Amino acid sequence: KSLESQVIPTQGGTIAAVMITGVLMKSVGSMADGTSTVEARRAIRRAASDPDVSAILLMIDSPGGAVNGTADLAADIKAASSRKPVYAFIDDLGASAAYWIASQADKVFANADTAWVGSIGTVAGLEDTSLAAEMEGVKVYRFRTGEQKATGMSGLPVTESDQAYMQALVDDAQLSF
Repeated sequence: KSLESQVIPTQGGTIAAVMITGVLMKSVGSMADGTSTVEARRAIRRAASDPDVSAILLMIDSPGGAVNGTADLAADIKAASSRKPVYAFIDDLGASAAYWIASQADKVFANADTAWVGSIGTVAGLEDTSLAAEMEGVKVYRFRTGEQKATGMSGLPVTESDQAYMQALVDDAQLSF
């Protein structure tokens, strides 16, 4: 689905309002709810280059989302702010990746009574379903080309090596923040 900015006329010109809602991810399918960072980038670049738009308003209500695509969206917001004012309004939730992109605006506003703003961080989870598989009489075998290729595979125990690998991935992703 395409993300279009809504143009709002004001006394000083027009404001392009770009909705950033739900989980942020590079691509949003027809069955998913959220915002595509690719589509948001396109909307922001269109608004930044439109001579009839005097400012850009990011309307944010998002828990954050995928690391992939967030840095690019943040860079486009920062670039747009060098061309015209960019404001972010966090209605109810602006956490993690959503807070990161909001921080690239010239000013950030929030619904002071109810908004949750912040919570920068990276998280990942693994479920150890090996006991459940064993109780069902299922024996899972792994065949792989690398030590960590089957990390998180259903029905296998989560080893200390798997845990260390996942923690390293989370720590590496956190460096972007």
